[in-house]
Amino acid sequence: MADLSTRYPRIAIEFCTACKWNLRAAYFAQELLQTFSTDLGEVSLQPATGGIFKVHLYDEEPGPTEEDEATIAEYLLWDRKAEGGFPETKELKRRVRDIIDPNRNLGHVDGKKSIPSAPPQNPTPQNAGSSTKPQNYMGNPPIPRALNRLQHLSVEESHPSVERKFTPMDVDVNSRPTSSKGDAGEGEVLNSRGKIVITGDSEGGGYCMPGDDCG
Repeated sequence: MADLSTRYPRIAIEFCTACKWNLRAAYFAQELLQTFSTDLGEVSLQPATGGIFKVHLYDEEPGPTEEDEATIAEYLLWDRKAEGGFPETKELKRRVRDIIDPNRNLGHVDGKKSIPSAPPQNPTPQNAGSSTKPQNYMGNPPIPRALNRLQHLSVEESHPSVERKFTPMDVDVNSRPTSSKGDAGEGEVLNSRGKIVITGDSEGGGYCMPGDDCG
């Protein structure tokens, strides 16, 4: 003969059939069974009227001693009228978990998502024997001063009546000065061909017009 005794913990979903909440009640029952599986003894649907939607949980609690009979504790997990609406499935699952197995991890329901660790950032490799020495310039930056100087020479010597506009592209950052003459400003010299050159430190590079032979 089949065992028809009630198994615990037991969840009863009481819902209003006149409100057409049948599928809603069945959906909550399915979600609870999917999450807790055999940890639940029973999930039942109880039809009702009057706009009722309640979720009860019944659990068997042993007596103080082995001779004492177990008692059945009733918990009201959700009442639509008191809560102001229907529960979210994750909230309903949390309330069930807190009673039947408080130490259980519900994963994403608890908001615990795995965060991928950021890949290590490798510093840019540098040659062992190389070193970078900053160049310190006094006054205006070197490239604008070179443009001003080139502009001045162009107007006075080359084409007095036509003013040529120079841009940073007119400065060769890979050239090096060889000699100086004229009245070039601080940090600037004129090479043997009369081209403006920006001087850096003794080991640094200078600047001259692109295509010019500054050496």
